[in-house]
Amino acid sequence: MALIVPFLCLALAAGDGDFRVETRDGTQVTGQLVALRAGELILDDGGRERRIPGEDLLLLAAQPDSARPDSTPPDPARPEQEAAGAVADEPEELAPDLLVLAGSAGRRDRGDRLWGRLLGGDAFGLTYSVEGSAPFDVPFDHVERLLPRLSRPVDQLIRLEGAGLDDRVWQLLDGGALDGVTGVVDRISSDNVVLDSALGPLGFDVDTLLAVVFGSTEAPDTTLGGLPVVVRLKGGSRMEAGLRDLRDGVVVLQTRFAERLAVPLHAVASMVSRRPGTVLLADLSPTEVVEWPALGTPDDFLFPWRRELSVTGRSLSVSGIPRATGLGVHANARLVFDLPEGTRSLRVSVGLVDEVHELPADASMRFTVLVDGQSRADSGVIREGDPPQVLRVDRLSAGQRLELLADDAGDLDAGDRGAWFDGVILLQEDEP
Repeated sequence: MALIVPFLCLALAAGDGDFRVETRDGTQVTGQLVALRAGELILDDGGRERRIPGEDLLLLAAQPDSARPDSTPPDPARPEQEAAGAVADEPEELAPDLLVLAGSAGRRDRGDRLWGRLLGGDAFGLTYSVEGSAPFDVPFDHVERLLPRLSRPVDQLIRLEGAGLDDRVWQLLDGGALDGVTGVVDRISSDNVVLDSALGPLGFDVDTLLAVVFGSTEAPDTTLGGLPVVVRLKGGSRMEAGLRDLRDGVVVLQTRFAERLAVPLHAVASMVSRRPGTVLLADLSPTEVVEWPALGTPDDFLFPWRRELSVTGRSLSVSGIPRATGLGVHANARLVFDLPEGTRSLRVSVGLVDEVHELPADASMRFTVLVDGQSRADSGVIREGDPPQVLRVDRLSAGQRLELLADDAGDLDAGDRGAWFDGVILLQEDEP
């Protein structure tokens, strides 16, 4: 116990806020994260030490009073903090750049997305920083696109096409027209992009660009050490990582883009386990999608579902917490999946996304889980300001038809934007 006290004092002094931790058997513990030691997460639960083995961890999330949804990351670390593992102070907030990294096994929609600051670059890649981190370098071969000075919904910017083996720079011209220039990116600084094109070298002010889409990108083939997780930072970044260390209010991650990424604990919004024996609900592709408005026909439906984003293309945030994984939906939406081999149970949270607070219309939704046409779990009506609900369905098996129904609760759908989030399918061999 004497070894724990120094960590406890540091965690309490840092004001990092409480985290809610859930284990694979459904047990929930709330407290301050103190350390990761010998594969166990250590929490201070009101002065009592709680140890959670890494293999039992299912998910964790910051408590709402310590989160700030859709916040922008801080300015980059100062030069003297550039040593590996340094953590930046928190200067004033600026509009972020979004760096999208190529996804695993050629799946670009599974790539990491980093909300942070472009610090510069050279002929080989970019120098970047996420919330609270020291700068790190990312080779061009791993970068799928750079979205400077975000000014459009992310899902729209992701649709801007590349040019095959070449790179493409997208600008928004006067009058709203789009212009794409093809070539090879020669270098990028914090405020300028130089493209070798058919017309020779062309320079572009970063502030005028919507996107830089790189050609021939591949995800690095990296085995991540530590506890395998998906991490969402409060600034919006979402990445696959290995949780390597936690101490003195600093979380150390191994990622596909940085061997050692250190961020302050208070920058972490949520994590979901990716260890063997789990499948993320958001990793499944629906076999059927049916969406319809309360009034009109399906052709009048304006906000189709989104993977890892809200239906408007924004960061998926519920109850003040940016969520590590999820499906954004608008009422009324039915998503149908075939359960994978080894399925035994499903655990998923449901709720209204935070952006409903900005809408003039009231929001209310009901979420129902059906298996082979039979209702197995129901959230009841969730209204604006209500906390999210956890739905769990046991005794499942491979090949069964899983339906996720999000409806308007019978009172129209004008403000009904919600999410199925933190969804995890637990497989038989590792089920408690």
